[in-house]
Amino acid sequence: MTRTFIQTLDFVQRETIYLVTAYPKNEKDDLSREECREICKMIRMLERQNGE
Repeated sequence: MTRTFIQTLDFVQRETIYLVTAYPKNEKDDLSREECREICKMIRMLERQNGE
C-alpha cells in the first residue's frame, strides 16, 4: 500500500496596481521633467488615499 501526502499552501497577497496613461507613444517619445513630477504627485496622492 502506497501513501501519498499532498501539502497545499494557500495565501492571499494584496497589492494595488495603478495603471496610468501618460501619453500615447506615437505622439511623444518622453515625458518632460514637469510631466514626471505631476505623475509622481498623482501617485503619492493615490497612495495616501489608500493608506499605503
